[in-house]
Amino acid sequence: MHRHYQADGEWRLVEVTASPLRARSGTIQGIIESIHDITESQKAEEAKQQYAERLRALATQLTEVAEIERSRLARELHDQVGQNLTAIGINLNLIRSYIPEDVAAQVLFHFEDSLSLVDQTTQRIRDLTADLRPPLLDEYGLLAALEWYSEYFSRRTHITMSIIGKEPEPRLPTRVENALFSIAQEALTNVAKHAHATTTTVTVEEDRNLIRLIVADNGVGFQQGQQAKFDGSRGWGFITMTERAESVGGHCHIESSPNQGTRVIVELTR
Repeated sequence: MHRHYQADGEWRLVEVTASPLRARSGTIQGIIESIHDITESQKAEEAKQQYAERLRALATQLTEVAEIERSRLARELHDQVGQNLTAIGINLNLIRSYIPEDVAAQVLFHFEDSLSLVDQTTQRIRDLTADLRPPLLDEYGLLAALEWYSEYFSRRTHITMSIIGKEPEPRLPTRVENALFSIAQEALTNVAKHAHATTTTVTVEEDRNLIRLIVADNGVGFQQGQQAKFDGSRGWGFITMTERAESVGGHCHIESSPNQGTRVIVELTR
């Protein structure tokens, strides 16, 4: 392939194919040459690549914006709503202690019901905060957040969850910690929904400049190439994890086989 400049200065990209023209004796008498103009197809391919790059950049930007909003909502729920509910619960308990024992049973029933509703709402707020973004992620790092999330995950799913590793030193950039934590959340959601597992392990390894996150379970697994069955949403869970990993310069892949569990592995360099 080469560029062919026309008289008006415009260039065209052409593909030239040449083959020898031989006589019966085998000697070369000439060359057969064909020229094919591939300018438009090449421009279309370049436009396609540029469009894909723009989509990738947009997806990364949207992920970052969503992460900022998740963080804001989590802080609001934890700092404002959660604290207000705690204060309401304390006040109700104080008022309850002042109510005479001979007060009407119906009044006591509604009072105890209000206390129960406050407790349930407080727990729900904690669960929502855990799903959105644990405050520990900003304050103490990836491992601390995963440890905290493991308690919530085990309580909600009855699947034993273990955290292995130590906090990378120095700490990873905020956007990398966000991406890795979100990938772990997505992988664990798949485990809870589809793996039929009893245990799962999240490992964070550091080998010089290589950071590796592994989410492994002892569930039913799946045949390689059938990620759609793994995440139950036509492959979108795996696509989301892959894009999150790529947005911070890493890559994500899955290892699995029937009845041998599944491993989601993310690797990136600092």
